[in-house]
Amino acid sequence: MKLIQSIRNIFASLTFTHRPSVMGDLITNFRKELGRPFNGFNQQDASEFCYRLLDDIITKCDLKPVNNIFSGKMETSVICDVCKKASITHAPFLGIQLPFPTSNNNNDNNNNSAEKGGLKTELRNHYKISGLLDYYFEPDILEDDNAYFCEHCSKKVKKAMKQARFVHMPDILALTVKRFYYDMTGTISGKIRHPLQIEPTLNINNEIFDLYGVVTHHGSSLNSGHYTATASHSDSSDSRWWHFDDSYVKRLDATSIQNIQNAYMLFYKKRKTLLSIISDGKKFENNQNLSSTSSNINNKSSLFYKKLMSPDLLQNIRIDNCKYMIELFTNSRNVYNTNKTTNTNMMIGGGGNNNNDNSDGNNNNNHDNSMDVD
Repeated sequence: MKLIQSIRNIFASLTFTHRPSVMGDLITNFRKELGRPFNGFNQQDASEFCYRLLDDIITKCDLKPVNNIFSGKMETSVICDVCKKASITHAPFLGIQLPFPTSNNNNDNNNNSAEKGGLKTELRNHYKISGLLDYYFEPDILEDDNAYFCEHCSKKVKKAMKQARFVHMPDILALTVKRFYYDMTGTISGKIRHPLQIEPTLNINNEIFDLYGVVTHHGSSLNSGHYTATASHSDSSDSRWWHFDDSYVKRLDATSIQNIQNAYMLFYKKRKTLLSIISDGKKFENNQNLSSTSSNINNKSSLFYKKLMSPDLLQNIRIDNCKYMIELFTNSRNVYNTNKTTNTNMMIGGGGNNNNDNSDGNNNNNHDNSMDVD
C-alpha cells in the first residue's frame, strides 16, 4: 500500500499546494515504490509505464475500482475457412496499441495502400484516431507461415479469418499510437512521424468518448527525447486545456489540441460519467445530476482528499504554502529594490551623461564636418 500512499500524497499536494508544480520528496518517494526499470532515472517508455502502474495498482494494491474504470473486454474470433466454425475468446485490456496502416514499418508517408489479411485499405482516411481504430479491427487472414490450427479439423488449415471487437468499453479508454518500428533483431530502428488528426470525440459501439489527455513524445528515438502532456480540467463544453512540460504549465484553448504533433498516448473519457470521486471504495456515478459543474466536482474532490490525508501531510502542505508566500514576497521585494536602485542610478548619472552627450555631439559634428570636407 506504500505505492498508493505515495500517489495519494502527490495528488493531495497537487490539490492544495500554492506552488506551480510538485517536486522533491513526494516524487522521490513515489519513484522508490515503482518496480524496475521505472524506479531509476533512465529514459523509459510512457506507455509501458502507464500500463505497468495501472496493473500494479489493480493487482498488487487490490484496487478493483481502478480496474472498473480503466479495464475493458475484447472478443477475438477465428473462423476456419474449411469447417466454418468459430473459436471465440474473451480477454480484458487496459489499453489499445494502434499501428499505422503501412505495408512496412518505415517512415514513408507516400504509401497509398496497405495489406492486412489480404484486404486492401486506403490510407487517406486512416491518419486519424478513428481510422486507426477501424484498421485495428479489420479482419486478418491467417495463412502460410501464420496458418491457423483448427481444433475441429484437427489440423492447420490453409486459410482462416481472425477479427476482434469491443464487448465492454471502459470508462477511460487509453490508446497508444505505435510510432516506433524495429528491425529483424528487435532493436528499435526509428520513429514513425506520420501526421495524425486528433479527434476530440469518438463514437465507439454507440458510446461517445471525449478526449481529455494527450501524451506527446519529442525526439527521434524511444530511448531518448522528452515527454510532455496536455490535459483538460473541465467537463463543460468550453473545456479548459493545459500543457505540462516538466514544471512549466501553460493554458491552451481547445482548438490547440488538434495541432499537437507526434501524439503518442491519448486518453478518452466516456461521456456522462463522473469519475473524479471514489467514495467508500466504489466508483462515484451521479446519474441524477449529470449537469454538475466542474467547480462542484472540484469541491467534492478537495473534501475527499482532505479525508484521506494524514494530519502531518496536511500540516506540511500548509507550512510549505506559507514558505512559498514568503518566497514570492521576498522575490518581489528584491525585484522592486533592484528596479528602484537602477532608476536612481540613471537619474543621478543623467546630468553628466547629458553634458557628455553634448560634448560627444559637438565632436561628432566636427567629425562629420571633416568628413564632409574630405
